[in-house]
This record gives sequence, structure tokens and C-alpha cells, in this order.
Amino acid sequence: MKTKYIIISLFFLFYGLCTQAQTYSIDQSQTISVTTAYVNNITSMIWNVTGTVTNKPLLITYNIGTEYRWDLVKIYSIDSGGAEILLVTLSGNQSGSISSVLPTGKVKITFTSDGSVCYLTNPALYSGVNITFSTDTTYPASTLANSYISGNSIVNGNVGIGVLNPSYKLEVNGSAKFLENIQCNSSISFNDNAHFNVTTATIPNLRTSSFSMPIYGIASPLVTGSADLWLSGTNSIRMFTAGNPLPRLNISVNGFVGIGSLNPDAMLTVNGTIHATEVKVDLTVPADYVFKSDYKLMPLNEVEKYVKTNSHLPEIPSAAEITKNGLNMGEMQNKLLQKVEELTLYMIDQQKTINQQSAKIEELERKLK
Repeated sequence: MKTKYIIISLFFLFYGLCTQAQTYSIDQSQTISVTTAYVNNITSMIWNVTGTVTNKPLLITYNIGTEYRWDLVKIYSIDSGGAEILLVTLSGNQSGSISSVLPTGKVKITFTSDGSVCYLTNPALYSGVNITFSTDTTYPASTLANSYISGNSIVNGNVGIGVLNPSYKLEVNGSAKFLENIQCNSSISFNDNAHFNVTTATIPNLRTSSFSMPIYGIASPLVTGSADLWLSGTNSIRMFTAGNPLPRLNISVNGFVGIGSLNPDAMLTVNGTIHATEVKVDLTVPADYVFKSDYKLMPLNEVEKYVKTNSHLPEIPSAAEITKNGLNMGEMQNKLLQKVEELTLYMIDQQKTINQQSAKIEELERKLK
């Protein structure tokens, strides 16, 4: 079996099969660099670091290259009572910096390994662990120090940005900017009055061909003078209120809109009453064709026969048809206008007959005198 070595820049050399712990004291002008370069034996190591300035946090800068998932470096902040608060878990190739946050001047670093790789003979793959400590001299002017992390990090616990004691996995006190997608396997909750704030400087231009709406999601392309909010659903977009399980508004995949309707069968389907001050219907062929000279007006005696046989006017749907298929408002308004115009023609024709009959009566009366 090969032996693992832990080499520390302060020239400490450790051998063994079990956990080893070392304690270091630093002041704000000193740093401690700890580098692991080992083969196969030591499976864990602990470094306890205490700054001589005990009323400020410590800054920890790290550059690690370990076997991902199997060899772990954990950084803890130590409170005034000695309790350990895990700040971050590192594995693989990562570099960055983080503050202990608590103004106690104490941190703890642990390294655990399954002992399956040889770091000493694989420096190109595994650079080991190099960690530098210093006192955060900016505290308390910037109580929450900046943190930079390059690579993946595993955080056990809650993360607060602008929050000293976060109660959620991620709690942000202030605005947040995301340059790429946010993926969530559960839900995202918003407090009352939460909203999307879209500025023209951070969204793509609607007039460029580089932007296309995704199959599902939210986008805000720039338009002249303002920003629109775009919603897209894979199958449909549904809006609910007051916990009602049925959507109040439903936009289906074919673009049909339903209000109170789960399966709209037209561009707008409303299951309920519509209250409007005006309704405008466009017609492709208005009924004025009735007054053209080539229009064939059905004689009144034929109209009488048709009504007696069918119990409704010609070209007007029956009560049964309306009950089954509904009433097309635009078509029906045009048909009713057609019948009014036909009725006008009948009245004009009858007036001509009345005028002719009146003239004949007047002529007969003159002859009888």
C-alpha cells in the first residue's frame, strides 16, 4: 500500500491512516498556504485557523484540483460559541474566494478522500488543495464580503445574498440579474406586489432576426418606447383565479381563446354573458345586393307556401338548427337585413299596385257621374 503525504508550506509533513488536525494562528498581514500532494493513505485532514484579530471575519481563497465527488474540501465558519457553520463544499477543479462572514476570526477546513487516486504522481489531473487565509480588514464597512467561485460548488444549507440569516435555499435582498436560464424542479413563490421589471437595456430587439419565442416560457422583447411581456405554453396558456380548478382564460394551441371555456372552438369562445357598448362585425358581402336589378325576388305566394311548409323564412335557419349549431351573429344580421330589404321591395311593389287601383277607381267614379 502506498503512503499519502500532506505537504504544508509551513513545512509540516504528516503521515498516517486516520484523521489529522492542525491549528494555525494568523494576523492580518500573514497568510497560510496549505497544499496537499499525496499518494494513498491519509483519508482525512482538518485545519483549524484562528486570526489574531478576533473581531473580524477571515477571507479564504482556494484553488483545488481533486477527484470530483469522491475527494471533498469543506469550509466552515466558527461562531463565538464554537459552533460550525458550513459555508461551502468543494470538489473537482475549483477556484475562488469566500468570507467566513462571522466576525470571530475563526474558520475550519476539512479534507476527506476515498484514497483511490495518487495526487503526487498525477499533478496534471489533480493539483491538490491550496488554501490561503487572511483577515477581512474591510469589516464592518462591508459586513458581507464579496465572494468569487470558479467551478461547481455544493452548498449544504441556505444561501443569503444581502441576508445575514437566510431561511430559504436562496434568499436575495435586492435585485437579481440572470444572463441565462433558470431551472426549477419545484415552484417559485413571489410575495404580494412582486413583478417582472424589464428594461430596454437588458432584452433583445424585436426587430432583429436573432430573437425567437421559445416553445414555452416568458420573454420580453424590446419594442419602440416600451417592453412587452410574452408568454408561451407548449400546449396552451391558462389563467386561474381564487383557486378555481377551471381556467378563467384559456388560449389553446391553435390560438383559440376561451373565457370560461376549457376547449374553445372559435377564435373567441365565451361561456357566459358579454356586456359591451358596441360590437363591430365585418362582412364580406353585405345584403345590399337585394337592390340590384338582377336580384331574383321570391314571389309572395311562394314565400307563403315555404313558410307554411317549413315554419321559418327562406334562407333563415330554423329553431332546431340554431339550438344545435348556435347563432352566427354576423351572418344572421346580414340575413335579417336581406329580409328587411326584400320586405321593402314587396312594399314598393304593393304600393305601385295600390296606386294603379286607386287611379282606376277614380276613373270609374268620374264615368258614373
